[in-house]
Amino acid sequence: MNSLHKGDGHVRAQKKNDVGHAASRFLGETREAFVAAVAGLARFYHRSPDRLGEEEIRDFFLHLINERKAARSTVTIYLCGIKFFYEKTIMLQYPADKDLFGRI
Repeated sequence: MNSLHKGDGHVRAQKKNDVGHAASRFLGETREAFVAAVAGLARFYHRSPDRLGEEEIRDFFLHLINERKAARSTVTIYLCGIKFFYEKTIMLQYPADKDLFGRI
């Protein structure tokens, strides 16, 4: 009985490690997606995103939707990544208004 209890604890610990590993991998993938979004914005305008205004960012999203035919999920990832860049990385207010999708 004691052996079975130890085995169960080992299985629980292993599952916890698997979840932790999956979470860290997800965070890495999210980070890569956010970096790709900001890099895409910079490439589109051939300049740093911190020098772009609301209209330019809005036009970039229109390009993603209308020209590149990006899926809604892709656009959402780009929106989250670019917003994260402005608000958390360079500590500026996100230039595009909160109702971006309502205006597109």
